[in-house]
Parts: sequence; C-alpha cells; structure tokens
Amino acid sequence: MINFDITEYNFSKKDTDQYELSILHGVDSFAYMIKDNSANVVALREYYWPEGKQSLPVWSGDDKLQSHYRRVKIAFSKGKFCMVPQRLFQETEKATYLGHLSPIKNSNNIFSDNVSQHQAELIYEVEAPALESIERHFPQAQKKNLHTVLLEAMRPHASSQTSYHLAVHIGQKQIMIYAFDRTNLMLANAYAYRSAQDCLYYILLVYEQLGLKTEISPLFLAGRILEDSDIYRLLMRYVRKVSFLPELAIKRGPQLQRQPAYFFYDLYALGIS
Repeated sequence: MINFDITEYNFSKKDTDQYELSILHGVDSFAYMIKDNSANVVALREYYWPEGKQSLPVWSGDDKLQSHYRRVKIAFSKGKFCMVPQRLFQETEKATYLGHLSPIKNSNNIFSDNVSQHQAELIYEVEAPALESIERHFPQAQKKNLHTVLLEAMRPHASSQTSYHLAVHIGQKQIMIYAFDRTNLMLANAYAYRSAQDCLYYILLVYEQLGLKTEISPLFLAGRILEDSDIYRLLMRYVRKVSFLPELAIKRGPQLQRQPAYFFYDLYALGIS
C-alpha cells in the first residue's frame, strides 16, 4: 500500500531528465524522493507492506519511476552487514568477512562502501530480487547501504557532542542504532522490532553493552516516531536526555514541511549524500 504520497506544486514530469532520484529499498518498504535542478525536493512516495511482502507492481505501476533521471541513487537497508577496518580490508575477501555472520548464497550480491570518516569498509549483502530489479530499471544507479548514508549524515551532529551519545533511526519495523564517543563510532547495528517495548529493550541493551549511563549519555532520534507515540513516551521514562536529530540541509516544499524534519531523515540523508 502507499503510505505517503507527496508531490509539490513545482514538480514537472517533462523536466525529470534534470532531476535526481533517490530510492530506499527497505525491509518492508520501498520509498523514493525526487529533487529538481535547484535541489528542491519536489516529490516523495513510500510503499509499505505490513507483512513484509511486496504486494504492488511498483516499477510498472508508478508513473514517476518510468521517467529518465539525470542521476539515480539507491540505498539498501535489508540484509546482513559488517564493518572492517580499512587497513585490513581486501576486496577479494568480502564474502569471507560477511560469511562469518551466516552462510553466503551468492558472492555476486555482496557490496562494500568506504566509510572514510570511520576508516572502515562496510560490507553488505543485497537480496537477489532487489538487485535484479534495480539493475534492470536503473542500471547506472549509485548503490550504497543505508548505514553508510546515515553515518555520513550524522557526522556533523556527532562532532558537536562532547562525549558518548546514541543516535537511533526508527523505521516501520527496524531500528538502526549507532553509539558514538564524540565522532568515534563505537557500535552500529540494526534490530527488527514489533512493539514499543522491543525498541526500548534494544536501545537499553546498547547502553548496557557499552557501559553507558541512561541518565548521562543523551539519545537522539530520527525516523518514524512522534512525540505522542508509545515508543517516545517509553524512552522518556528510561532515558533522561531524549531529543531529535537536527534537520538536514535539504530544501523542503510546503507539502513536506507539514511533516517533522526528522521524519524522512533516511531519504533526506540519501538525497544529500
């Protein structure tokens, strides 16, 4: 089903060859954002499948995806990943690194991103159907993992912090948790969740694993969460300092400004990457 469908008044289908398309291929969703040649967001759409199985012919049924774009970027957020120090990374060993987590079915579906700000290489697997769809419709698309995109976007904020802190991106069924000591990455992981209690558990688990104090180390949130949500209210009970990640440098039109700036943090992060 379509969860969000926002088109600004200045979107022009005849000008899409000058536009930039950013796509998120998620655990249970597919979303995209379109920026015009002045870097204004002119359209955003999200498909969401509650049961995790695609139920709509996205590629053939979405007229905006039939157009030609000047640039296409895609980020994948589903599947295994690991990080390897850059000094130890060998391109030919990608499958070996990831294989320590679980068996690898097809080494051709394994990619890596250079996360230069953390002197690391992020290695990840893309499911074959998702990869085949993207390469068929947008063969020249620039591919990244969503972890890479979020870490890049969060770095300026991390540099403004004086000590340990957590940054959490909340999706429909997955949370991505990052722990920093100033700008130094201490932990990056993703967890599937079904309830607000699950989110609380995984966040408190990271505090415990790293020996951080919930009354001292702040928690910064982004993604699909509102201040009147069960998740937010629970977190406020157990973590002393909870706030939202600051707005990214993205130009939003009047329709998108109706939503909180952090709500589409993942798409905006991809858009500025």
